Formats: sequence, structure tokens, C-alpha cells
Amino acid sequence: MELRDKGLDFMVLSHFDADHVNGLDYLLDGSLPVATVFLPYLTPIQRLAIAARSATESDSYFEFLVDPAAFLRDRGVGRIVFVLSGDGTGGEEQPFDDFPPPDAARVRFDIKFSPGPTMKTISEEDSDALTDSETLDDSKKVRVGYCWQLKFFNYDAFPSDYSVIRDKISAAPALQDSDELKRWKRFVNAVLDGTGLKELLPTAIIEILKNPAARVKLKEAYKEIKKDHNNVSLTLWHGPAFKKERESMCYWGDRTREYQAYRNYLGWWGNSGGTLLTGDLNLQHDFRQFQDHYRGYLEETAFFQVPHHGSSHSWEPQILGLIGDRAVCFTSSGFSNKYGHPHLDVIDDILPGHPWAGGHERCEIHFRIIEHL
Repeated sequence: MELRDKGLDFMVLSHFDADHVNGLDYLLDGSLPVATVFLPYLTPIQRLAIAARSATESDSYFEFLVDPAAFLRDRGVGRIVFVLSGDGTGGEEQPFDDFPPPDAARVRFDIKFSPGPTMKTISEEDSDALTDSETLDDSKKVRVGYCWQLKFFNYDAFPSDYSVIRDKISAAPALQDSDELKRWKRFVNAVLDGTGLKELLPTAIIEILKNPAARVKLKEAYKEIKKDHNNVSLTLWHGPAFKKERESMCYWGDRTREYQAYRNYLGWWGNSGGTLLTGDLNLQHDFRQFQDHYRGYLEETAFFQVPHHGSSHSWEPQILGLIGDRAVCFTSSGFSNKYGHPHLDVIDDILPGHPWAGGHERCEIHFRIIEHL
């Protein structure tokens, strides 16, 4: 394959659900070089919560949850970057200190972060495991070469004070607890009850993740934290780094209908060229925070991935008035999936004002963005 001959300059993991990462072992089998991987940072107890949801997945999946950095490094990834939530608003963006030369398209490919300090750090529980990795908070921009930029977003979904909830005493309910904190405390109590542990230390979490019998006992515990599950998903806006003349085109092909043309032309745009990828993010969790973070980017969006496979539980129709006027909205979901994704009420919101393309394993969506330097 041509892709395996060239390799990937970078790859982004939105979150750690099995349906989003269980192909990593195949993809990183040694025949596809991957230079850089961006992924959200999750604390050990957050990774345990994900394991509680997916207790019967493959051994390689749980190897990834035990230590994502080691998993990627052992499979040849050169640079591992964990994305952290910044200050909740995106902060003041710092410009890059250089400008594209006339022959920018011929300049060596590299990935740079905009200047400024990282506002948050990883948990001390993971400091040794992530020694050879980098951290990036989402208030910064990332530039690829000279022509392209990335802008991440990550809800601050796990406040640092939650990490002290480790035993029955610290997990005892209190009147001042928020609803979210109450759910995490119930989760910790359920894990302790299911495993017989007295204290949920990082080393104990790792042992649970490695033990299939122990993981099965976590199924009931997951019910306590289910509501917050998709708030850890990483979002990415990527597009041209400079205001230049550009063309954006989209084609959609569906191989499930014999009477339909294999490839349909969905449109052409000359004023925007960004793509917004949302993973399984729940836009309803804090839409204002999401909107503030991407102020100045949403209107430059030509292609928008509807979050969580088109689930109505993660959908916020206000987004349609903020992205480009003619932006294509697309969903990605399994063909005839049991969840009914994408939900019809979401599609009904989209279609009056925007083209919609439904993506699954039997169709394909092509984006083409041409930047004129």
C-alpha cells in the first residue's frame, strides 16, 4: 500500500474507547511508520473507568490502557504528545515567530507548538511512565510545516482533587459534593466492593487492568460513571494557517445503493477550508466553553464531523449557526449499528441548511483542500 510506503506524519487518538483504538495493534504492526501521535491525557482512574466499560476486549487493548505511552513507543511511534485542558477558554493565543517563505510548500515538514507555558501538568501517578512523552495544553496552536495548523480542545473532565478519592473514607458522600463528584465517589466505592481492595492506589489500578477476572467485576461500577464517559474526548480543528486563496471540495460515495452514483459531488467552497473533528465529545456538557475555545475557527469550518456518530445525546444544534454557511456535516457510524446512529432528529436539524454525508464501512467521503501560496 502507498500509505505504508510513506508512513504517517501524525495521528490523533480522540479517546480510548475500544471502537476508536482497537485497531492500533494492527495499524502499528511495524510496516507503517508513524512519526507523531496526539492523544488526550487520562489519569489512571479515568483509564480504569474506560476498562470497566470494555472488560472483555483484547489483551492488547488493556496493554494500551495500562500505559498508553509505552504501548505506542514499543510499536515505533517517534513522538508522543498528551493534550491537556488549558484554562477552559483557550486562553490568549501566542503567534508563531516566523512567517511562511515564498517557497513554503517546499520547506521541510515539521510540527511546532505556539510559544507559552503549559498551564497544567499530568498526574504525579503517571510522571515516571510518561518520562519520554510531551504535554501540550489546548490553549496552544500546533503548526504542521508552514501551511497547516491544528487546534485541540479537551474538557477539563477530571479535576485534580478527584485523585485523592481512593478509599471508603475519602469516597464517603458529603452535602457539598457536586453531582459529578458524587458519581465518581460511587464509582470508587463500587470498584472497592467489587475487587475487595481497601485502597485504590495507582499500582492497584494497573493490576486490575492486567487481570481479566478483576476487570469483569467492574461492570457494575461503570454504571455509576456512565454519564460522564464521553467528556474526555479530544476535539481537533485543522486547516490552513494563513489567510490565502483556497478551494475546498467534498465528494461522497455510497456503495450500498445500486441506483445511486458511486460518487456524489457535495459542493465547493472558496472562503473556508477548516475541518472540525469532534470524536465522541458531548457538546451538551458545556457548549459555551467549546464555543469560546473555537472562537474565530468555527466560521472557517468547511467540514464538520457530527459528534459521537450522530447521537442525539451528544448533539447541540446551535453549532450549525456557528460553522461555515455551506459547511458539509458528516457522520461516521457502523452500517446498521444497534444504536441507531446517526439519529434522525440530528439529521433533521442538519439538512435544511447544510449538506450531510453519512459515512460507514460501505461508503467513503473525500475532502480536498487546495491552498494557493
